[in-house]
Amino acid sequence: MRRASSVRYAPGCAPCATAPAPLAASLASLDAKALALESGGAGQTSFSSLNGDLLTLYELIEGADAAPTTQVIAAVDELQRSAAALLDRWNDLRIKDVPALNAQLQQAGLPAIDR
Repeated sequence: MRRASSVRYAPGCAPCATAPAPLAASLASLDAKALALESGGAGQTSFSSLNGDLLTLYELIEGADAAPTTQVIAAVDELQRSAAALLDRWNDLRIKDVPALNAQLQQAGLPAIDR
């Protein structure tokens, strides 16, 4: 989750305030995508929600004195799919969106975002 935060510019940051309109729009778009990954939005899985779901499932598994039920096994499978999809979204942002924005930032003489 900290990695998603690392690609976000702080609200009211100086580069954001002085950036030309197209760059400001790109900054806002990347920030919205990173925020969605970090804390979710309209029915989207986020690192925060996934963490909570995994903790709940772990507690169920650890608290039982029996083999996991079919419902728990199904929940594990679903969380694995959710985690894979979330990591795909993170990798798209990190590998495609951040370098594209960094090119715009470089052209504007502003500091790049770490990936």
